[in-house]
Amino acid sequence: MEPAFINVRDITAVSKNIALRVKVVRMWVQKGYGYDKNNFINELILVDEQGDKIGLLIRSQLRAKFVRQFSEDGTYIIRNVSVADNKLWKTIHCDHEYKLSCVFKTFVTKTSEWNGQPTRFNFRQFSDILNLEIGYDVSVDVIGRMVGIGNLTPYVRDGLDTKYISATIKDISGDVLYCTLWGDFADKLNDYMDVKQPGVGVILIIQFGKTKERLCENTVNTDWKCTEVYLNSDDPVTNEFRTRYIEAHGDDDVLVTVAPTPTVSSKTENSWIAASIPIGLDQLNPSNVGQYVSYATIDGIIPDEGWCYTACKKCLCKVAAIDDVDELTLDADGILAREYKCRKCGPKRPVYFRFKVQINVNDDGGSASLWMFDREVQKFIKPSAYELKKSMTAEQDYPADLDLLVGKKMLFKIEIGDYNKQKRYEVYTIKETSDDEKHLAEYMDEVGHDEDDDPQMPELEDITDNDPQMPELEVVDVEHVIADNENCSNSIGDSVGDNSANDLLNGVSGDSPAKKRSKVPNQDTPKSVGSSSSKLKKALFDGVSSDD
Repeated sequence: MEPAFINVRDITAVSKNIALRVKVVRMWVQKGYGYDKNNFINELILVDEQGDKIGLLIRSQLRAKFVRQFSEDGTYIIRNVSVADNKLWKTIHCDHEYKLSCVFKTFVTKTSEWNGQPTRFNFRQFSDILNLEIGYDVSVDVIGRMVGIGNLTPYVRDGLDTKYISATIKDISGDVLYCTLWGDFADKLNDYMDVKQPGVGVILIIQFGKTKERLCENTVNTDWKCTEVYLNSDDPVTNEFRTRYIEAHGDDDVLVTVAPTPTVSSKTENSWIAASIPIGLDQLNPSNVGQYVSYATIDGIIPDEGWCYTACKKCLCKVAAIDDVDELTLDADGILAREYKCRKCGPKRPVYFRFKVQINVNDDGGSASLWMFDREVQKFIKPSAYELKKSMTAEQDYPADLDLLVGKKMLFKIEIGDYNKQKRYEVYTIKETSDDEKHLAEYMDEVGHDEDDDPQMPELEDITDNDPQMPELEVVDVEHVIADNENCSNSIGDSVGDNSANDLLNGVSGDSPAKKRSKVPNQDTPKSVGSSSSKLKKALFDGVSSDD
């Protein structure tokens, strides 16, 4: 007996003997992950006759059996596929809670029967994207009339040369959305603008784009393998939109110039450094709400409060497990699957694991504990939090991969929030990180770092040559200075505190540039004296002269 067809929206983790009539909307090949990380896999996005979408995976060992049976825009009957939780996968291209996977017993039959919707798009309102109704890293389809375009810009991304172009599009309601097209899509748009007829407006469709953060609002990028871009396509969807847009806004072909996108990973315009207050770690105070920047080294992982959390896929907030469910199900790996509730989005939300790592950092003047979240951790660690969680043993406090962070020196944008102030909570949040030389140079300009501020002590022969009043080099008995530190302390103690003469000869000046130039208001920490190397030099040799 043939199984009855099931709607995509009715698929659950316990669905058995599934039979679907679906159309292939997108199909692509990519490098695998998890068990297939050393091979290639195929990903498909399917849509049923009700317009609901779901993903289908063809693993590397089954590609030869199934890949040639599918083609884009083809309609198929698919039977006997496995079902897994969608949050288990590295990228989530559909909103569906589950994802399908071909197995050896899967059957695929091409069919001409199709009573579904004529369009394969599922356009989202710009207002939902701009108002953060949709979270980050979510797949969306958008359509709009282009009202602005930037220049084709070369860029080095993850060590590879690429390019991008920025554009703004307007929908019928008048909302404007910022978009970034990468790689071949950037070339496609740039080439089209060179040959398009004057006076003809451009209708841009981005299918399966990826929402990204830009200045606290959502934008859409062409970041995924499944993304497709259409420019003035001759199809009913584009023609209908053009007609409605002209009725609402007219048909002018004026394009404004769009500035380069700030959504790229390296933050090329460096605005966050200039907008943050330079500070030494010892000056961080939970009472001083604001955003600061420090140059420090990660010297340890603090596993006391875990290293990841289960997050709502839509709003990224932490979710709670619902234990009193009627039916407990198993995921693809036989692990107990639980229902989760998000305090913002409600129960049964798609969830996934995100990094939340507490690290200890230090600079020349002090140390601090900071929270490092998913986006910043994955700049340095490639596996996802879920992949690392699966690979851990019971004896481990945290994955060994996180130790790759230890020893890294970089700029940290640190946020002290209202929660820190109210609770006197002294673990602060990292908003940005960078080890880029340009960013570091900008930071040094902000703190006023120059040769006079360099904490490195000059060589003794340089001091003798440059200052005729100084004693000859052989007169300076370094061993005597170190041994007789107590006698020297009366001369130099007022300038450098408790530092030994040995420390001074090795170039310890006491204060980092950030600490000296900090612009933090209302600090209770007393300002340290003796910040200049010239003062240290004078204090040291005044002391030596008096002893001799």
